[in-house]
Amino acid sequence: MLTNIDDIYIDEKKRVWTAHYPDGITIIDKRYSGYHRIKGSTTGKVGLANGHVHSIIEDSEGNLWMGTSNGISVFHEQEKLWHNMLQSKSTEMEQLNSVFLTLCEVSPTEIWAGGYTSEIDSINKKTKAIKRFMPSKCTTKKIRREKYIRHIMKDSQGCIWIGGYYNLKCYNPTTQEFKHYPGISYIINMAECDENNICLII
Repeated sequence: MLTNIDDIYIDEKKRVWTAHYPDGITIIDKRYSGYHRIKGSTTGKVGLANGHVHSIIEDSEGNLWMGTSNGISVFHEQEKLWHNMLQSKSTEMEQLNSVFLTLCEVSPTEIWAGGYTSEIDSINKKTKAIKRFMPSKCTTKKIRREKYIRHIMKDSQGCIWIGGYYNLKCYNPTTQEFKHYPGISYIINMAECDENNICLII
């Protein structure tokens, strides 16, 4: 059966984590033969929340965060425990989105998550408390509301870049201001080429 690979992550042990559709996560370790597969949980309570994983990141504490088609899964490396949130049956908050395409650790205590909505979920890493905000409403300029947020990235200067269906925005945590870059849309991915340039896939 053919699968799509939506994301790849290499951890400090040089293990390769691949996010597959619709088969969950495959972990490849060159030190051993074979591989380990993590599939989506049918209950959503233990293990990976959903088999379709769009995004994998490691936070500053070594925990793995995975954005899926039904919520966000966190694997706590030290305890070997899973925590799932923002699933379609969750009562944490009114569910406007449960499909998460992108994750970014914006500070040592905070993760931002975006997906098939115009809003971003800000997650407190310690308490797992969630706040939701709409970037287009965080500026005095009139900006078209997004269909989705495809990629969130933190650059080497500490600024947060948000790429969506209609807009490219940059948030400066120091000034707490959003800057809009008009005429750039349909953003799929971003990477920092150097301190003066951001490369975009559109």
